[in-house]
Amino acid sequence: MDRFIGKFMPTAPGPGDEPPEKPYYSKRPHKKSRNGCEACKARKIKCDETRPVCQTCTSRSQECIFPNFQESTLMEASASTPAVMPDHRPGSRVEALTTSSLTFTIANRPVVAVGSVPDFRRPFLPPPPPVVIGPFFRPWGVDMTDMRLLWHFTTHTCSTFSVEGGARKPAEKLLREDSVQLAFGNPFLMQTLFALAGLHQQNLRMTFDRRRALCYRTKTFRSFNEALSICIPETLPALLVNSLLLTALTSQNFRDWDGKDLYIIDWMMIWRGIRLIFDSVDKRELANSGLQALLHRPSIDLWQAAAAIPVGLLLMVDGIGDNDPDHAFVEAYRKTLTHLGSLYHNLRQDGLGAVMRLRIITWFTFLPDRFVELVR
Repeated sequence: MDRFIGKFMPTAPGPGDEPPEKPYYSKRPHKKSRNGCEACKARKIKCDETRPVCQTCTSRSQECIFPNFQESTLMEASASTPAVMPDHRPGSRVEALTTSSLTFTIANRPVVAVGSVPDFRRPFLPPPPPVVIGPFFRPWGVDMTDMRLLWHFTTHTCSTFSVEGGARKPAEKLLREDSVQLAFGNPFLMQTLFALAGLHQQNLRMTFDRRRALCYRTKTFRSFNEALSICIPETLPALLVNSLLLTALTSQNFRDWDGKDLYIIDWMMIWRGIRLIFDSVDKRELANSGLQALLHRPSIDLWQAAAAIPVGLLLMVDGIGDNDPDHAFVEAYRKTLTHLGSLYHNLRQDGLGAVMRLRIITWFTFLPDRFVELVR
């Protein structure tokens, strides 16, 4: 019996014997989780990095907190960036500009910026475009075609309204950011942005559905009229922006071959409505909203404008007699001619440029109400 048991019982190693080597099993290859949540890191398990809540925290009904993205990105960049060996020869320019390793702290963790030596061979890169603040979801009733039009407006169409030179363009910034934010709370303004982007694509001879463009314009005017009938103070900034953009949208009728005769009279009424909306807006609220750049009009020198009025038009107004039915409106005619003379004066002085085009468009805002009623 002892012999039988001894065959299966391990014998103790002697004093000179070495313990038997354990077999080596290689680990299964796997991808390390560097951007996992704090809960998985504390439990030392692999995180699937599903945001905003990973699968492990979902199954455990536990709060899932991910580390700061900028922190992890900077740590990886500093670890993967090779150190640049500067030229420390005496008198070299690089030696004079070489600084010690820059150490700073992010979220109570020291980070060392490697490669702080400037590289003069690196080309200069322009600053990135501003980030457009928008929702991270697609609003209800908006399809992918609408979102593409909104992208076209923020990247291309809004630049066509700006006449400022240089890097700072406040009107373009307002249209790209503020008007889009207002549009998500006011559907009539959103329809106008869609219609303007479609009109811009049409003028650029890009592929676009004309029936869809007509639908946008129909919805724009219908929803805008409904908002005007209610006219609550919260929608006044959006109404003002929308009325200004409608001037650009309705200008397409001047280019249509089958357009209405004397359509310019309707355009005068649109500008008159803009002035009525502007008068109803509180000037303090308008200043706080930051929309002044959209209401900019080039200044007019009335003395020089009066001297530039065509002689034939002056003789026509001065020839109105006392018994003429138009004699009661002579003063309105003269004011209109004075503002018209400003266009002649600036056209001779500066030529046809971006500012001159803005003068032509905003010229209708200077027309007297009595003259607009007479023309109507």
